[in-house]
Amino acid sequence: MFSCENVFNKNPDFFRKQTNPLGHGRDMSVFFIDTDSIISSKNIITGYYFKSLIFLDEARVTDGIIFSNNNCLFLHLKYALSDFKLIDFDLGIGDTEPINYKIITKGDTIKKQFNILIEDKFLDATLSDTIYQVRLEDFGINLSNDDIVLFVGKEVGLQGFYLGDIMYNENNTKIYYGQLGNIYKDRPYFKYLLLKKLQ
Repeated sequence: MFSCENVFNKNPDFFRKQTNPLGHGRDMSVFFIDTDSIISSKNIITGYYFKSLIFLDEARVTDGIIFSNNNCLFLHLKYALSDFKLIDFDLGIGDTEPINYKIITKGDTIKKQFNILIEDKFLDATLSDTIYQVRLEDFGINLSNDDIVLFVGKEVGLQGFYLGDIMYNENNTKIYYGQLGNIYKDRPYFKYLLLKKLQ
């Protein structure tokens, strides 16, 4: 279902100014987009190599292509039965969109669901790009229902992310248990986060 090859004469129309090492061959298994690896599928989807852990009956690595269409980013994964949306840049702050897809593992078809939520968008004056704070609710990386929050610009790409989101107390403090890259700790959201190690 998934086949890729290097494409030298066609560049994707997103993440063209990625400078953060998160997008340049720094291989890590939690959530990874490699903008040095421009690939194309059999049906001429051109994008970048993508890899992530997705919790099924246990955490499993899956990979494929991340590509752009109509101001959205989609995933074409090796074991998914169809492409599905990962980020919708047209959503307003506070808007949520449910995503459903199916993935095949060990001969079984598993239904997966998560929500795309745009928590914030703001200008990063240093990078000259709007940064979208995108929560993928119940994306299920290390746990079946954990969230991943991405900080991503259309031009500069993935700047950082954190994992977590368990309601901690009545003050709306949320737990996060891992981060990588720039998660813009100077933004207002960060005062409601509490770092806690997974047991």
